[in-house]
Amino acid sequence: MKNLLLIFILSVAQNVYSQENKDEIQDWIREKTSKYYYLNDGSSPKRFLNFRDGILIYGISNYDNLGKNISTTLRKIKVSEIKTVEIKKIYIDRDVWIINLYCAQDKNCVAERREYHFNKTYEEDVANSISMEYNEKFSEEDLANRMSKALNDLIKAYGGTAIINVRKEKY
Repeated sequence: MKNLLLIFILSVAQNVYSQENKDEIQDWIREKTSKYYYLNDGSSPKRFLNFRDGILIYGISNYDNLGKNISTTLRKIKVSEIKTVEIKKIYIDRDVWIINLYCAQDKNCVAERREYHFNKTYEEDVANSISMEYNEKFSEEDLANRMSKALNDLIKAYGGTAIINVRKEKY
């Protein structure tokens, strides 16, 4: 009986620690990425990253000239279903960091929902990846390497495994 009680207590303690570890990683990712969202052409869509019940949620809200939200796109993926993480620097109108999260090659595990607020309609779709864009200052804290480690640790914490690929320069 004592052994069962000990096993139960250890199991509960591990679950609490595991959840605290997941929360800590998710908070760190959310905090770091929120500082460096890429804004193209001077526009200012609001981008956000969140986590809920083991699901990564990436959203982009677009606004008109009066500041009214005209559309929101949400992309969701279970953290455990991320199979490849690619972090790379590309040039658009300046250096931009891209984080791509891919599902297994033959699977569409990303749910996408586009809401159009002006006429209260929406479209739903599925995809194989999520692409998140960050500005050139993303490299200031060596975030490419640190983010790859954090994402890898988070995927493992949710029981998944992923290939991590960080490319800082083209050559």
